Amino acid sequence: KDFNNALADANKAIEIDQKNVIAHHHKGLILKEQGKYDEAIAEYNKAISLDKNYFYSYADKIQE
Repeated sequence: KDFNNALADANKAIEIDQKNVIAHHHKGLILKEQGKYDEAIAEYNKAISLDKNYFYSYADKIQE
């Protein structure tokens, strides 16, 4: 698993569009896989703040 490149891609997507809900969510997933749980939850929270109806961020946040 290439988490470093995946994280770089997520960061690039966020740099292009800071309101990209899916990019924030995916960044959270990557951070979770790296064991960075607090950072992952922060990204899920960011995704939720951008779109309160984005179910996946709630679901993954609960699994932390």
